[in-house]
Formats: sequence, structure tokens, C-alpha cells
Amino acid sequence: MGRLTGKVDLDGFFVVSDYVETKDDKTVFRGHNVFGWDGQANNVVWYWFDSMGYPPAAASRGTWDGDTLVLRSSSPQGEGRYTFRFEGKDRYYFAIENSRDGGKSWQKFMEGNYKRV
Repeated sequence: MGRLTGKVDLDGFFVVSDYVETKDDKTVFRGHNVFGWDGQANNVVWYWFDSMGYPPAAASRGTWDGDTLVLRSSSPQGEGRYTFRFEGKDRYYFAIENSRDGGKSWQKFMEGNYKRV
């Protein structure tokens, strides 16, 4: 089971959150998000840190299309595409896709549906 807790912080300029995934009452994965707005580039920035130990080389960047936020990143391992689709006030869908050919083709790494409890 995964649990995300977050808040608007730093005088309203960022959203920070923490993710904890448990299995059999043991923590198996942890992550930390920082979302913000880059007014000069006119896009959303997202920093993700987790217990896998790979710090981001740079922020993922993206834009909104209605209720969907799509961000992209690039690293020596390839490219990432992250989709957040908000479905009302208490649900969202999240997916990670990876590309090893410069974004020509994408493979889904994970996806999930999240609900406020």
C-alpha cells in the first residue's frame, strides 16, 4: 500500500510531499516530491528523490493540458515521461514511461490509481 502526504509550502510557491510504500507492515520504498512553477520557462518543475538512491540530474519539466500534467526528464539512463491525470478532487492516475531511443518509443514502467482516504 502506498501513502502520499503533501502540502503547499514556501509561501505558496511549491508543493512538497512524501510517499511511503509498505508491504507486510514494512516500509519497502520512500520518496520525496517537490513541485513548483518556473515563470521564466513557463512550465512546471518536479524534483523526485527516493530510496532507490538515484538523485535527479535536473528537474523534470512539463505542462498542463486540462486536468493532466505531463512531465519529461532526461538522464544517462534514457528519458522519462510522467503523467498525472486528476480525476476529481479525490483521485488521480499516475504513470511512468521510459524511452531508450530519444522519445521515439515508450515502455510503461509503472502506473497506479490513487484515492484520498
